[in-house]
Amino acid sequence: MQYKGGLLGTVLLAATAFPLASLKATPSQDNLWCAGRDSPDADLRIAACMRLIQKTKLSTNRSIVYFNLGRGWLLKANLEQAAEFFSKSISENPRNTSSYLERAEIYERLKESEKANNDLYSILGGNPETAAIYYHHCSAYEALGEIEKATMACGKAREMSSDSNFTFMVDQRLGVIREGLKNSIAKQKLSREEVMGLWRRVRAAWKIPEESERETTGIVIRIRLSADGRFSALPQVLTVGSGSKFEAMRDSAIRAVVQAQPYDMLREEHYQAWKEIDLTFKPADWTGKK
Repeated sequence: MQYKGGLLGTVLLAATAFPLASLKATPSQDNLWCAGRDSPDADLRIAACMRLIQKTKLSTNRSIVYFNLGRGWLLKANLEQAAEFFSKSISENPRNTSSYLERAEIYERLKESEKANNDLYSILGGNPETAAIYYHHCSAYEALGEIEKATMACGKAREMSSDSNFTFMVDQRLGVIREGLKNSIAKQKLSREEVMGLWRRVRAAWKIPEESERETTGIVIRIRLSADGRFSALPQVLTVGSGSKFEAMRDSAIRAVVQAQPYDMLREEHYQAWKEIDLTFKPADWTGKK
């Protein structure tokens, strides 16, 4: 996604590349198009925003226009240009938390996690004054994995707003966060004793087919367990394959997880962590023969 001549120059060229005069866009129409409402496509949205930039003087308003430009470039999947416009939005108004959130998401997609986290912490550095900013705090905490703080911030946003559309959006976010809370609990690590006990049990039950002893590719089996350590559902084979060697290894792995029941080495207080487990059966790793 390289470009020459600077970002603004590139956008100005894009803005003049369309027969906009024939559309007779009015200032109010430009506002709608730039905001993404009634806009024919991303290019016309960008062009409308560029016209507004030329005549918008107030920094807070310019910040909003730059934000909408960033959204326009996101629609075109140009992350670098989108990030640059979100940066311009922040420069015009450092309190524009929406731009920080969008830029953080871009940095995450570009695998620049440190920059993403810096933007999220920038959002959390200010004192929330409105329901919208509390909602942005909620999103930032969620992205940082601080689920309980995210829940509290979203709850505060809901309390402060009487707008039914906004509260509906917050309720949707809370639903996602509550699911995330369950997942975060499930990600707690098992103790070394539990892990070793699990693998010793499964390894003892696995009769590796002789023709597969040197096999370096693995088969992944997902098991779902009840609190008593027994299956709550049939084992699921996650690896796709074919041929007699694959089928023999698959069947032997399934027999092993069935025979290894009950998984009573796993502690009940860690149930959320082991109610669903993916086990990889790779003969070469288990036999030492390669």
